[in-house]
Amino acid sequence: MIDSLPIFQNVFFVHYQCEDFNVGETIFSLCIFTKGKAKEFAGDNEAENIVLYCQKVKELCDKGFIPIHWNQNRSYYGCDHIISRYKSLTNKDIDLEYINEINLANLLIDVFGDEYVSHPRLDNLAELNNCNGNSQLEYRKRTFAVDRLLLISKIYHRLLNNKLVIESKAPEIHEKINVSDEKPKTDSVLKEFSSYLYHEKREMLSEALKSEFSNEKGKSLRLMLAALEEHDPPLLVFGNRQGSKLFEAMKKHFDKYIGTYQSVIGYKIQIDVDKPDLLSMKTRINHILKTIENK
Repeated sequence: MIDSLPIFQNVFFVHYQCEDFNVGETIFSLCIFTKGKAKEFAGDNEAENIVLYCQKVKELCDKGFIPIHWNQNRSYYGCDHIISRYKSLTNKDIDLEYINEINLANLLIDVFGDEYVSHPRLDNLAELNNCNGNSQLEYRKRTFAVDRLLLISKIYHRLLNNKLVIESKAPEIHEKINVSDEKPKTDSVLKEFSSYLYHEKREMLSEALKSEFSNEKGKSLRLMLAALEEHDPPLLVFGNRQGSKLFEAMKKHFDKYIGTYQSVIGYKIQIDVDKPDLLSMKTRINHILKTIENK
């Protein structure tokens, strides 16, 4: 039984690409997804890549963020493999630990049962959920590691939001797990709207949103939130328990009447009716992103 899961802002995702297990132990690429950005360590110096990856993992774990991976719990794939590979390359020791880790592969089995999807599970989940992701047969392609990393993040995001499509019927997610909005130990309580945004330039993004949507309220702001949520990768994630806090943060940030809680947070989007407006909202969000990325 799963008691609770951390919200998207409180986790980071790890994945790495290595040589075929039956051939050798070379590590080609190590990746981390955090703050809305994927970081890949894939230079020519394999040992240096491992050092940089381990440093980043430790930094994030020390801040209280929780690592999520896909089956990195084996001697030939995961921390043990990365540590032993560094030892064989340098004859030196290195520390790597996924503190309070979540193995998403095992988690999904705990929630849905062993037959929730056929093998290869990650590839079939990608297809069922219309997610982009390279198949196992494409592992030598340059984009493989980052694509798989982002795919893992998308699967977790859909799990949190009770939107994950599986092959077999299973109990509703909310009957199996609760989503915890408890912040990392070193983090303060979220008060600002920018704190809910998942982007490396979150402050700049929050100000751009305030300017772009200065004349909108109610349903329009709900569609803005949906566009942020559905961006690839997500720019905003919030659970039901965070709705009231997010609403208060938005009122403070936009500094105007933004509508009632029910019209902003409580509005249920109707795809048939709201799709044109949602697409327009996504276009405006993309324009904002291009603008701030050039600054």
